[in-house]
Amino acid sequence: MGIEMRDGFVNNFPDLRLFQETLKSHEIDYRVMGSMAIDSYCNNNNRNSGQNADLDLLVTRPDYIKLKSPSLINQLNSGGRVKYDSSISKYIDFRPNEDYSFLVFREMRLPVRSKLFEPRVNLLANQEIKTIPAITLFHTFSVCGGILRPKDWEKILQLARYVRNNPGEKLSEEDFADFHKFLDIRSERYPFDIWLLGRLQILLSFSPAFSQDIALRIRKRIAKNYLGSSKDWE
Repeated sequence: MGIEMRDGFVNNFPDLRLFQETLKSHEIDYRVMGSMAIDSYCNNNNRNSGQNADLDLLVTRPDYIKLKSPSLINQLNSGGRVKYDSSISKYIDFRPNEDYSFLVFREMRLPVRSKLFEPRVNLLANQEIKTIPAITLFHTFSVCGGILRPKDWEKILQLARYVRNNPGEKLSEEDFADFHKFLDIRSERYPFDIWLLGRLQILLSFSPAFSQDIALRIRKRIAKNYLGSSKDWE
């Protein structure tokens, strides 16, 4: 779409409730993603009302257009202490009212079941947020976003431990085969993409059931293109 999806700010945690009510009043379906969603699962409720934090939002493509409305921007930009950003919607074509949503990269579009993004209501700093199942949230880090920083790894591993220790969700690793397939296809089409190394490591560190054959193929492609040989991966 060629659209910059970095949008604006909400004030602080007490205003988070009002922020979400504003989205609801405009019939914008959304899910809170990223580090705030992780904190809501991992009981990181030590955030205070004046603390700055990113609020990552997954929204539908039509709702993203709504978010560009000047009048809505004015309502949402209430104070500027918590940044909100819907850039994850570039990588997930979120379609909650359809059977399938899509993982997206450039011209790639791979269908995944929309039920993987069903809403979950969690508490964060005594405020309710609407997010997605923890295991789905974990897998979004494997296919979305930019280069991972050390603090990102810390958060992701914390979420991985939560998922392992709380298997109550009616989802399993097998439900995310299409996420693994997405990484495999992306590595085949874009073998120079060093971004893939970090994403591959996320899945391998979490799921021994992840296809070792796919993992080896991805590593060989990257090694061949960066190092001129894949023998070290054999």
